[in-house]
Amino acid sequence: MGVRSRQHLCGREQRLCWDARGQVVDEAEAMREVGLKTRLLTIFDGFRESFWFRPTSYCILAFPVALGMLQVDELLSAAAGHGAWFVRDASAAQKTLSFVSGTVITLMGIVLSITLVTISMASSQFGSRLLRGFLADSIADRLFGLLMGTSLYCFIILQQIHLRENVSSAFVPQFSIAAAVVLGFGSIGMLIWFVHDTSLSIQAPRLIANVAAELDSAVDRLFPDELTADDINDRGFPATEDCPDSRWTDAQDQSLSTFDIFPPADGYIEGIDLEDLTSVAANDDLVIKLRQRPGHFVCSTTPLATVFCGGQKSTEFQEQLSGTIHGAFVIGTRRIPRQDIGCCIVEIVEIAVRALSPGINNPFAAMNCIDRLGASLARLASRRFPTGRHYDSEDHLRCVAMPVEFSGLLDDAFSQIRQYGSGSVAVCIRLIEALIMIAKGCRTQDRSEAIRQHADAISAAFFGSTPADIDVQAFQRRWNRLRDLLDWPGSCPDSFHRSGFDTTGKQ
Repeated sequence: MGVRSRQHLCGREQRLCWDARGQVVDEAEAMREVGLKTRLLTIFDGFRESFWFRPTSYCILAFPVALGMLQVDELLSAAAGHGAWFVRDASAAQKTLSFVSGTVITLMGIVLSITLVTISMASSQFGSRLLRGFLADSIADRLFGLLMGTSLYCFIILQQIHLRENVSSAFVPQFSIAAAVVLGFGSIGMLIWFVHDTSLSIQAPRLIANVAAELDSAVDRLFPDELTADDINDRGFPATEDCPDSRWTDAQDQSLSTFDIFPPADGYIEGIDLEDLTSVAANDDLVIKLRQRPGHFVCSTTPLATVFCGGQKSTEFQEQLSGTIHGAFVIGTRRIPRQDIGCCIVEIVEIAVRALSPGINNPFAAMNCIDRLGASLARLASRRFPTGRHYDSEDHLRCVAMPVEFSGLLDDAFSQIRQYGSGSVAVCIRLIEALIMIAKGCRTQDRSEAIRQHADAISAAFFGSTPADIDVQAFQRRWNRLRDLLDWPGSCPDSFHRSGFDTTGKQ
């Protein structure tokens, strides 16, 4: 949508807007599209992660496939007069179809049992939050859909044979029965694949790799552009982040009236349609500043946005605008990674924290999580972060989103792992190695400083566990590599001095 214009017709103001083709569209029609794209993507993610969508689709598909195969049999029988090349008569056909249908129904019970046991194990060991990705990656829904579709297909063919048996006893749908047998053997083959895939999916490295792949996809989708020399100012900070926007400063300095927009329901923000918010603000000459971003939890007392407008607006206008802005927000019961990169980070962190708990005590899984987080944040360290400022076609500031900060993502990734793993020497050393990976892609001073703050905190946690001398030397060698990569001033943190070791790793 472009900038909206106004026309006075018969003494009444009619609001119009320009669509992507440059055609004028009435505002009422345009407002129905508010948040549509964001909501459709959210619904698509819900279908992809659900267990019922594919089985339902396969059952629906069974009807046209069965009727189509019967039609093929009738056409071939009329044209070529093919004989009983697969089964002899209707009785043998009914027994064959009943056997295939009974077999796949039995397999359905086996698949359900394996799936429920696997879900129980995964949720208890890795957390229920991981079930979203586990169900999306599992082939259980595909296999269950194939079994249900095959059973329904056999039932339809059986009914057609029974109905036509009195009409034409010679007609036996040979190709339809052969297809049912093929589907039965295909179901058995897919069951073998399902068992193999399930045995791999409950392993920590596979599950962590799947979540990390989703995190990398979110990095490429939300932060596609690399930082260039033009994006960094003389002080080593991102120019777009370091310099305030004069138009936003002017809007704040003016005597503008403001009012807050509150959410229609409690929950997590799953998505925000910023393009439509910009269009809404341009239509009424407003500036909308978002107070939340995807992934944040909101309730009735948490403002979603603050609206800056010239002059006092009526209560009716505020209520109408609130309803329009609500349409641009998708609020649900959980975080999803469509617009929230922190969702995948938190999922990996949860695996690591559970692995470090006394009940599980699996530091190798925790170190695997640290490696994956380090690799993903290394990709992110060289990317340009959006400023969150959105303008209309006349270059007027209309919407200010809450930007994502690199330091905040670094906190989400490593703070809890450091806190729960402070007593593990191996975990602390692996955290420093992850920071080394990230530092190799770091190009700005503020991100370098964020890495140093975490390195200092990891150092304090490491020496707080009274490590052996050989462990201190190993830790110090990695610290020196990190310091050389980012060219930090000074030699070492205070924790090194208190431990009695110098920067070379010798006493």
